[in-house]
Amino acid sequence: MNIETPRTCFVIKVVETHQHDFVHRRIRQRIVAGMKIIFGPDAEPLSNMNEFTAEKADRARRAGKSWLNTQNAYADDLYQFATFMYVRGLREDEVIVDDLEEFSFCLNEAISVKTKKKLKPATVKRRLATVARYFRFRIAKGLPTQIPLAQVTALLKDGFRQFRAGSNSNVYELTPGDAPPNEKISPFFEAELSKVLEQLGPPTNKVINKSCRDRLASEVSYATGMRLDEVCSLTIAQILELARHVDKDDPYKSVGLWLSKTKGLKPGEVFLPSILIEHLLAYIRGERSEVVAEAERLSPGQNRDRGRLFLNGLGSNHRDIGRPLQPDTLSRRFSAAVYDAGLVMREETFVLHKDGFPITQSDGSYAMTVRFVNCHSFHDLRHTFAVENYYAGIAVGEKEPWKKVQVRLRHASLKTTTDIYLKWVEKREEVISDAHVAALRSIYGLTK
Repeated sequence: MNIETPRTCFVIKVVETHQHDFVHRRIRQRIVAGMKIIFGPDAEPLSNMNEFTAEKADRARRAGKSWLNTQNAYADDLYQFATFMYVRGLREDEVIVDDLEEFSFCLNEAISVKTKKKLKPATVKRRLATVARYFRFRIAKGLPTQIPLAQVTALLKDGFRQFRAGSNSNVYELTPGDAPPNEKISPFFEAELSKVLEQLGPPTNKVINKSCRDRLASEVSYATGMRLDEVCSLTIAQILELARHVDKDDPYKSVGLWLSKTKGLKPGEVFLPSILIEHLLAYIRGERSEVVAEAERLSPGQNRDRGRLFLNGLGSNHRDIGRPLQPDTLSRRFSAAVYDAGLVMREETFVLHKDGFPITQSDGSYAMTVRFVNCHSFHDLRHTFAVENYYAGIAVGEKEPWKKVQVRLRHASLKTTTDIYLKWVEKREEVISDAHVAALRSIYGLTK
């Protein structure tokens, strides 16, 4: 069973503004634009599942935390589980732990319609965890369920390692182990990064009638180690505050920038080279100023930008011009630039029918095809920053280079940093000394 395949019995819709009439009255006040709502075969919303996702989102929103992506993920996960129950003829109050094991098996064998590959172990674990949290929610609400609270708690606490009923020794895993963190990084090297930046746009100091926004946003991540959403959350006020620290005689002078909107809402400091601040200021005076003027012409007095640094450009539709640049948009632009730069690799994927089912060959095996996919994502800019800072520390004889990398990446513990990068670095035979400065020199055309 491929439960990743779209089915007509369940529907998931994104809520638009003032489109709440189909939502149960007890959760209506928690529903906002952008949230996903699940509908059953009878075209009625699945009230309990929707209440669960809405409650989680509402709590996070009130606490000032990121919530929309989490709500959407919860809704997608429960949509898959609702489809599984429908196919198996199960009601929610009939589900037992054995059914979760079968759901896990289906997920492990499922082929994603989007990627045309099997689901990643991390995705399988996330979906199972969502279902476990949902049953904990049902118990708390007094809704009938066959899964005791102790089992639900154990599933969440122990990572889905459970003892089989009536057994004292046979331990089983509902999901396979995920790839270790060090196997998920793919840092850029100087020549590669330059090719991608060329595809993203011209340098800010070049007078060319072409947007430099995407290139500049990528340079920010590479030079500071900032994450995608952190880059998109930067404000114009933050950069203008740094203007007085610019040193035209020292382009590599580090200027601290305090970030309050970060992963997990843990504040931290990043450091921008003086020359990068100059380029950001040029963007504010030039391209960004033109975008703001056009947005004001289209919607006088609306102040679309909300103070954000990077905005949707003049090439956007009239509704979106001047609105804050979204992480998904920047990520797609970056991926397209990587592909156009020729930084691709061969990847084997399943061939799917137009309805989403994998096509089976005469011998019973699934039909496969080969496609070219990107070698890098936007997050690899952060990985590159980390690796090059480590090698730079080694080059100058630092005793604890990983400690400095930890601080620069704003990791809570040193173990997190070494778990991700240590094994990768140990596999490299060459030492990339001064790579970060060399790349900056190439990017900005500096001679020293």
